[in-house]
Amino acid sequence: MTARMILATALAATIAAGAVSAAPAATLVPRACGTITIAGKPWTVISAGVPCSSARTLMRKLAASKPAPKPYPSFRSYPGTYLGMKCNWASKNGRTGVTCASTNGKLVEAFVRR
Repeated sequence: MTARMILATALAATIAAGAVSAAPAATLVPRACGTITIAGKPWTVISAGVPCSSARTLMRKLAASKPAPKPYPSFRSYPGTYLGMKCNWASKNGRTGVTCASTNGKLVEAFVRR
C-alpha cells in the first residue's frame, strides 16, 4: 500500500512538473526604437526581446553593408549570427529593410522610411 502511494505521488509530481515546463513563455511585444540615419537615409527600428540600444547598434552595423547577392539580388542573408539571430536584407520597389529573428522569439527590424 505504501509503495502504491509513493508511486502515485511521484507520478503526480512528474505530471505537474511537465505541465509547468510546457507553459507558454510570455509573448514578446514589438516596440518602436526610433529612427536612425544611415548613409543619409532615415531607418525606422523595431525590436522585440532585444534592448533598443542594442537593436539600433546592430542595424547601424548591418544596414551600412549589404551581403553578397546570393542567390537573389533583392533578398540576401548575412553570414553568421548577430545577438543570437539570423539576419536578412531585402529590397523591392524602392523599399529596403533588414530583419533579424531568432527561434526563441527575439526580433529586430529596420526599414528605410519614405
